[in-house]
Amino acid sequence: RPSQVLLTAVEFDIFTVLASNEKGCMTNAEIGQALGLHERATPDFTDALVSLNFLDRIDNNRKLPGSSIYLNTPETAKYLVKGKDEYIGDVLKDCTHIYKSMIDLPVTLKSKTGELQSYSEIKDSINMNCRIQIFRTKRISSAFQRMSNKKMNDNTNHSTTGETGARVSSENIVDTALAFWPSRLLLTATELGLFTLIKKSPGGAMTKRDICDTLKIRKSKSSVFLDSLVAFDILKRVGSARGGDAIGGAFEMFSMRLYKFWGDLPLA
Repeated sequence: RPSQVLLTAVEFDIFTVLASNEKGCMTNAEIGQALGLHERATPDFTDALVSLNFLDRIDNNRKLPGSSIYLNTPETAKYLVKGKDEYIGDVLKDCTHIYKSMIDLPVTLKSKTGELQSYSEIKDSINMNCRIQIFRTKRISSAFQRMSNKKMNDNTNHSTTGETGARVSSENIVDTALAFWPSRLLLTATELGLFTLIKKSPGGAMTKRDICDTLKIRKSKSSVFLDSLVAFDILKRVGSARGGDAIGGAFEMFSMRLYKFWGDLPLA
């Protein structure tokens, strides 16, 4: 999963390790040794980061295994290297905590304790924390440089131009770090049997109250859960003859495909 790959890379601090190398690049063997990774797992890990555009790879000799070298992209060099003014790695650790809480989402929905925030609320909060972190770091750095009578470009916008001239932004990193959110919603809805329940209901639609009563979901958390499924086009909200909102199947055809795909596996 993209988010797991990125968050693991931040936890291992691979971007700082690459930047601290005198050449600014390393082979898989060097990366594995520096991070304590298994030699068989390292190529898969680094190539996954390349596919996500968080690392660049230079193939010196394709016929010679292990000859490829890896280096940071302008984006990761700017935002994920410790010591840089724009470093946001510490903020991304919040995404790791959110990911772990989403694993237990089915339990959270039925529990009296715990809180469920919407995707937009969490994303806005993470992006805001990134801006605050960058602003604070730049203020401290600027203060030290002023004492040294050095000039500094006091641009606090967290979207800037990298060394290659391409526009890089921390928001792309945040989007990838939170990429697990829609998949966890879908898997949780499947585990709860939500799609099967809606499909079998009269008219193929149910109210929030009926869904909560049947699946034993806490009403205080149902709005965020169901509205998030609607926001990701997994469910759709339709009118109800009884009045109020009813939740219809995941663009109906998707709900049918999901049900048929799992075959005889229990969805409820």
